Amino acid sequence: MSYSPTVAEQYVYDFWFDSLQGSDNSTLLGGAKAVKFFLISQLGRDVLREVWNVVELSTCPGSINRAGFYSAMRLISVLLDPEFTGYYPHADLFTQTIGREFPLPVMTGFPPTLA
Repeated sequence: MSYSPTVAEQYVYDFWFDSLQGSDNSTLLGGAKAVKFFLISQLGRDVLREVWNVVELSTCPGSINRAGFYSAMRLISVLLDPEFTGYYPHADLFTQTIGREFPLPVMTGFPPTLA
């Protein structure tokens, strides 16, 4: 299952995804770059490992595409919310939180942020 971001979220997520891609014109983002970025969220490695397991491409292990990045960022935003502290990352969190807005995680060094 994947997450469809709001227009404002997509603007930020696309900026972050493209920043991580750099000059690499691939449509995929490798695990090493993604995990290093996800760690900025301050979630633990064990939690982020499970987030990765939810969004990783089965057709290209070790990578995510843009849609997977959107989904990962949504899960990170949800898991940073006090209501969901301690939750196990799983795909059902997408359906459990439909229609709810969560603040974007603060990813220091990676603007833009929403005003």
